[in-house]
Amino acid sequence: MNEFRILGPVEVLVEGRPVGLGAPKQRAVLAKLLLERGAAVSRDQLVAAVWGDGPPESAAAALQVYVHGLRRALGAERIERHGSGYRVRLAEGELDLDRFEGLIARAERALAAGDADDAAADVQAALELWRGPALADLADEPVGAAEAGPLEDSRLRALELRNEARLALGEHSALVGELERLIADEPYRERLREQYVLALYRSGRQKEALEAYHVARRMLADELGLEPGKELRELERAILRQDASLASPEPRRPATRRLPAPATPLIGRRLEVAAVAALLRSGEVRFVTLTGSGGTGKTRLAIAAAEELSPQLRDGAVFVDLSPVRDPALIVPTVAQTLGVREGGVSLADALADYLRERRILLVLDNLEQLLDGVTAISALLAAAPRLLVLATSREPLRLYGEHRYVVPPLTAPGPDEARSVDALAANDAVQLFLTRARAVAPGFSLTEANGPPVAEICRRLDGLPLAIELAAARTDVLPPVAMAHELGASLDVLTEGARDLPPRHQTLRATIDWSHELLAEPEQAFFARLGVLAGGWTLAAAAAVCDESRGASKTTLASLIAKNLVRSEGDWDGEPRYAMLETIGEYSRERLRASSAPEEPARRHADFFLELAAEVDRTVRAGGVDPVPLLDRIEREHDNLRAALDHLHGQEDVSRELRLASALQYFWVVRGYHSEGRARLDQALSRERPDDP
Repeated sequence: MNEFRILGPVEVLVEGRPVGLGAPKQRAVLAKLLLERGAAVSRDQLVAAVWGDGPPESAAAALQVYVHGLRRALGAERIERHGSGYRVRLAEGELDLDRFEGLIARAERALAAGDADDAAADVQAALELWRGPALADLADEPVGAAEAGPLEDSRLRALELRNEARLALGEHSALVGELERLIADEPYRERLREQYVLALYRSGRQKEALEAYHVARRMLADELGLEPGKELRELERAILRQDASLASPEPRRPATRRLPAPATPLIGRRLEVAAVAALLRSGEVRFVTLTGSGGTGKTRLAIAAAEELSPQLRDGAVFVDLSPVRDPALIVPTVAQTLGVREGGVSLADALADYLRERRILLVLDNLEQLLDGVTAISALLAAAPRLLVLATSREPLRLYGEHRYVVPPLTAPGPDEARSVDALAANDAVQLFLTRARAVAPGFSLTEANGPPVAEICRRLDGLPLAIELAAARTDVLPPVAMAHELGASLDVLTEGARDLPPRHQTLRATIDWSHELLAEPEQAFFARLGVLAGGWTLAAAAAVCDESRGASKTTLASLIAKNLVRSEGDWDGEPRYAMLETIGEYSRERLRASSAPEEPARRHADFFLELAAEVDRTVRAGGVDPVPLLDRIEREHDNLRAALDHLHGQEDVSRELRLASALQYFWVVRGYHSEGRARLDQALSRERPDDP
């Protein structure tokens, strides 16, 4: 879903990525259109929003330029002409202000119905949509000056509603300090004063409560010449007679919290935990699936997000381990067993639905990738229990209605600049993870100028995969980082021992990837192995060529491998999609290819494909009449594949084709500055030339 944001700086996200919106006045045009929620806005209204009461003579022309800029950034269909004005097309839920108001309305209904838990959760989700003052980047523009105030008032009313819900939940003591800070910022809001007086009284501080009332009364009289409102006056009288209606509510029962306690702390992942928790708090998302390659840390992230959310849910969070389950029909029984639900006069599925129906609870369903045929049971539970939240982990998305997929990325490995500084390396999450685990087996291990670069290289070589880094760090007692970095460059076999109490698939890196590989159908396994000859990313045409499949079949298989997180989509280049694998998975793919019955055939097809590509580009460039830059850019993108093809041909002593490929690359090597490499490649090929070879 795309997001349009005005509760903070004006911002638009498309597929999670921010869109450049231009100068402040162009953003002011968008802000005014968004504030009208898709209604038509006249040209005069837009001019006033951008320039105020004294617009320049060129305002109308400039407005057209700004609208054109917004159409270019957002898509022409987003900004529609309407008479002499414009309107922005918004889908339901795209504008953060709409989501905010929807959550607040739902919280008000919940509080009126006596459900303070749901009210507190909804209003908290609404407040988390704010990223600073409304229209923060347009404070000096007329639209910001005119519209920010009412929006800020909405935020303050939401804070008052949250306080109301927390008072109903018996959180008066914890609320006192927060109300003092709010009153310091907003001294004239009587509702905050009422809540503060009541919180003090319920905390057993009657004298301070009455004094707080008199402070408010003096401030209102001295500074505004007003008497306190009716509600505040009646609250004082109720306190004086110790009215029973002011008594504290019964404290709520502790939430269920059945989450595993990991033996080691979670390193990094602060942003990911916050993002996943915010999704499930939003009120718009009830079902999130964490996906990613084996070893990315999906389970740990799920547990951490559940820890974050559990205190805010009336019935807490429960972890359901599905890793040992192989029969999809056992999903419901396993969940029921974990929750202590038993079959009675109704089916187990109905009994589980009845148990969950009125509970505000988070179910963490771990390891669902081998149970895809049975995951519709999750949809049935969500439909039966309107307050249920589900956080699932799987190597691939479950493809259920309402599912929100969150791809868990590897940790960010240190870049070359970080590797030059011990302090910079120590701050990197991947390196921190390595150090923490290394010290578990070698307590004296520390980061130094000598071992820092190889530790950085290890983390890069392992693509920042947490499991792989942990497995590598566990060998530091027998293999120093310098030697380990060298060994990792040659084979995955160095990572042979994992903790005995981990699941078998996590005990070695190979076993981790084996887990995903064994879930593939045989044709997919063969296709995956052949992809191992590709290097540095590839196109659909290249995959089809090396795997000896049609483009249609290759596209289908690649889509399946992407869903299973064995292949990554790298986006489009000049309208052509590109794909890649994490290095560790690519190494595994190459090992599978070497173990296959015909390991040389994909490499031969790979060399043929890229020889033809290089020759075609070379012929086109030398013929002239076209811009060579896009063609050379294409060769640049395929440089790793072309190098791999040269290596293969040299290893096969296929001198003729090696020279043909090197010759086709001469122009590219010269123009793009790969002179030394080009000379070395030509020398290498010519060194094998036989006298009888034409």
